[in-house]
Amino acid sequence: MPSILFQNDTDLPIMIDTWIGSSLQSFLIEPRENTVLASCTGEWYINSMLEDRTIWVENKLQNYLNIGKFWFEPSAMGEYSSMDYPNKFICSHTVENNKIKFIFKQI
Repeated sequence: MPSILFQNDTDLPIMIDTWIGSSLQSFLIEPRENTVLASCTGEWYINSMLEDRTIWVENKLQNYLNIGKFWFEPSAMGEYSSMDYPNKFICSHTVENNKIKFIFKQI
């Protein structure tokens, strides 16, 4: 099962959704948190559908729900991520010690 190192390089909590086995799993990633994420499909979805969205509202980001997705393998266009709001958020990748690391940032 593909796994990656994910770094939330923002001051915002986010949710990451992915398929593990036959069920969709959601993971809360806290601000500045680094974590390993696995996925049987090799793709992950970023969103802000948190129970408590106060910090998103305080930062005037309440309208940003589905933020984007990223992949273990590049897309047909050679990209590893696709952001719904590229003027607000980016998700870049690097390869370190044969591990893919994704870094999520607010612009």
